[in-house]
Amino acid sequence: MNANHTTLAKSNTKNGIVLHKMTIFPTSTRFRCRKEIELVIIKKGTGNLYLENNSFSFAPGEVFVFGPMLPHRWSLNGEYGGGEIEYIYFNRDFWGKKFLCLPENKVIKTFLDLSEKGIKIAENEGVLLSEIWTKILLAEGSMRVVYLMEMLSCLAYSHGKSILTLHKNKKNYYVRNKKNQNKIEKITSFSEKNFYRKIQLTEVSRILGMNQNYFCKFFKTETGKTYFQYLSEIRVSYSCKLLDEGKDNFKQICFKSGFNNLTSFYKTFKKVKGKTPKNYQNDRS
Repeated sequence: MNANHTTLAKSNTKNGIVLHKMTIFPTSTRFRCRKEIELVIIKKGTGNLYLENNSFSFAPGEVFVFGPMLPHRWSLNGEYGGGEIEYIYFNRDFWGKKFLCLPENKVIKTFLDLSEKGIKIAENEGVLLSEIWTKILLAEGSMRVVYLMEMLSCLAYSHGKSILTLHKNKKNYYVRNKKNQNKIEKITSFSEKNFYRKIQLTEVSRILGMNQNYFCKFFKTETGKTYFQYLSEIRVSYSCKLLDEGKDNFKQICFKSGFNNLTSFYKTFKKVKGKTPKNYQNDRS
């Protein structure tokens, strides 16, 4: 066994707010995910968080947010006595399906949408968040909901947040023939690691030992889209991640996402998302 769980506080209803404490031992925990939204604060220990094909360091004071069914795994550095995290989980609609649709809650709703990709909040913002966290733990009844709203508002307006994964927790392709799943995953894995640079068809087709024409036909048959359609969607998804973080201007985002020029970036973004990067950014603010 490599993790111990202790319930700190719990709502009287199955869809309410639950607070847990988990002690992590040096051996890695298994991948875990919940159907609820999960807020995590690191109390003790350092190590790595594994999310999809990526890893991220963690340290005391940092906060992580995971949307529903987003698999993640904690791996602790070899400190004596183990690390310690506390986490809150709650059903997205426990306050009613219409509550987050109120204009006043737009920023929080957008933040919870982003949690489907995983979010990390920098340690330097952890002091205030830790104070609110304690209020949630000690509160009872409706005050626990009030403090949770305060926490979500602080997280949503935080300037120290980073989006952890490229896509929401779902693939942007479907493989028609399951026998070819591994072949397609070789291509998607390569593409997600190299989308930021120019990719030639000769290079990607060589991965499967195919000529260019056969590869193009194979990929289109299996996924329902051309390879460059798929590659454009990855690049636009990454540009959305950067737009959500709000740290780079459009030109920087354009080149970091693998586009050769701003014209191509704007045209492809609008084709994929149905809106310009500027309109996308305005809708999220």
